[in-house]
Amino acid sequence: MISCDDDALAAGDNLAVLGSELIQFGAATALGGGRFRLTHLLRGRGGTEWACGSHMAGEAFCLIQVSALTPITMPMSSIGALVSGQADVATASIEFGAQSVRPLSPVGLQARFAINGDLVLSWIRRSRQGVAWIDRIDAPLGEMREQYQVDISGPGGSIEVIADEPSLAIAADDLSVLGPGDATIEVRQVGDLAISPPVQLGTTLP
Repeated sequence: MISCDDDALAAGDNLAVLGSELIQFGAATALGGGRFRLTHLLRGRGGTEWACGSHMAGEAFCLIQVSALTPITMPMSSIGALVSGQADVATASIEFGAQSVRPLSPVGLQARFAINGDLVLSWIRRSRQGVAWIDRIDAPLGEMREQYQVDISGPGGSIEVIADEPSLAIAADDLSVLGPGDATIEVRQVGDLAISPPVQLGTTLP
């Protein structure tokens, strides 16, 4: 493993998978015995920030050379099934999660109450077809249609609303079933074949 500068990181160098998280590292310091200390980390690459808090000692780490990858087409019926692969005499099995067809979670979830008591929500769409942030250019949709599932849980109950754009206003009367107090808002993008992990925000209901 070797270090690289920020330009090389932007080009995708020093990409690795740790457990279920994709990371990049800018500096690799040899410690001897085949061990390295990796610093200047870029975490949660490719929309894998949901895996940042799930690491355990001894989990798999693998450097990724994108040009050396060979795509394998899997039938959609394989999602959730255990698939096996073999290289030489070694065999490995893994649950096929089809993360490549799962939308990325939205970001920038904001909530405010209008003067009339309505809850006004907004968020920013991301796309598995446009992971990079480009100034003044919206991320491509990457799905056949734009749709979001909004779940709000409060002390008295919960509600689910479907939105067709990255914003939503929920009438005060509809919020009454949740009861006053702390509430949790989750927004997921609904994709063609799967639903994204949630972006989450806490608020206080009047």
